[in-house]
Amino acid sequence: MAERLRLELPVETPGAVVVVRQDAAGRLLEARLDLSALPRIEPLLLGRAVAAVPALVERLCGVCPVPHHLAGVQALEGLAGLGGQANRPAGAVARRRLLHHAAVVETLVVPLVLEDRTAVLELRAWAKVAKAAAGSPGHFPATAVPGGVALADRAAADAAWFGARAALEGAVAAAERLVTGALRRPGEVGPPWPGADAALVDAAGRPDPLGEHLRVVAASGEALEVGASA
Repeated sequence: MAERLRLELPVETPGAVVVVRQDAAGRLLEARLDLSALPRIEPLLLGRAVAAVPALVERLCGVCPVPHHLAGVQALEGLAGLGGQANRPAGAVARRRLLHHAAVVETLVVPLVLEDRTAVLELRAWAKVAKAAAGSPGHFPATAVPGGVALADRAAADAAWFGARAALEGAVAAAERLVTGALRRPGEVGPPWPGADAALVDAAGRPDPLGEHLRVVAASGEALEVGASA
């Protein structure tokens, strides 16, 4: 007989829980996030024009409107039978990817502000310029449209290009400090993370926020899953 467990682990989204199912011998059968306690968005979309969905879903979260924007447009593309990224113009995919990467940088550097305020401000400034270069100068994105992207500002693209090297150097320095433990406060200790990291990747296994495959790596460095369809 299988056993179903609900783990009281901290997860980023309040209300989400981890569900693990094991067989009688303790072997893992299933592990997933249970999001059933979260408010459902389907009632908000019923009766709406299909073309209005991206603008609606990107306002579900004030922190991460970009992933919702891209997911909403990709949902419309799926309904239209446009398939995956391979069916988009290369330039459009590149600009969508730039938008997504810039949004990730803008969000993830915030916790480092007490450690290196200058680097954080520089990275956030570059992220805003990069988002504008991708066609989204405001907080809510306006880059992706079904089948491609909207027009962007060439001057913003040039500014993002010229500022990319400094932004990359700052990001590498911050990452190195994190990896070496330089950001850990005196006396702060904790057990090593025993779980696994999951990320979207491209067909070659390289990290890609627009990737259509999933890669899962254990804390030991062992790849548990490579190239599963996302």
